[in-house]
Amino acid sequence: MTDELIVEKLKPVVKKRWLKALRSNKYQQGRGFLCKESPNSQDPSKLTCKFCCLGVLYDLEGKEWTRDKDTADHWVPSEKDYSIDEDLPARLADKIGLTLAMSAELMELNDDGEYTFKQIADYIEENY
Repeated sequence: MTDELIVEKLKPVVKKRWLKALRSNKYQQGRGFLCKESPNSQDPSKLTCKFCCLGVLYDLEGKEWTRDKDTADHWVPSEKDYSIDEDLPARLADKIGLTLAMSAELMELNDDGEYTFKQIADYIEENY
């Protein structure tokens, strides 16, 4: 028996939109959360959200956010079956072709690897 490399693939339409969003300047990058409010750098009286790369994907899918009951400045997916232990709701991840391994790897690049959104987009394009 030979070992075969299993290459995981995102759904092409989702991948294209996600790469475009990560390479745009529409989303501010944050680390360690899907979405977190912070003062706007242009106008500190206004709040803006910073996203991790997975938070951008969730937002692109048009899903609703709700304020985290434990951390007031964090926003989490409002889906009923979402668990805070998940990176993204399982139903959404399955629908777009994002596996737990892919999600964990991208979360690490965003949070621990200090990759920019543009570098993460390049990584996704080359590997998924």
